[in-house]
Amino acid sequence: MNAAEFLSGEVARRGVKYVAISSATGIPVDALSKSFMGKRNLTADEMLKVSSFLGLKLGALDAVADSLLAEGPKAS
Repeated sequence: MNAAEFLSGEVARRGVKYVAISSATGIPVDALSKSFMGKRNLTADEMLKVSSFLGLKLGALDAVADSLLAEGPKAS
């Protein structure tokens, strides 16, 4: 699971609309939608804004980061 998948899951679990996130963060709805569908990478700033909007502390993403590091680099 990557950070966008984690955040997408939190958004879905809480029933938050992309429009509400967009209004609060300034991230376009289209960008949120594409990011949460895995078609676009979230920038670090966007991740921080969405996390803050959801009331998540940065530590909530630690487990995601740990699992990505454990997977190692992906073959291209």
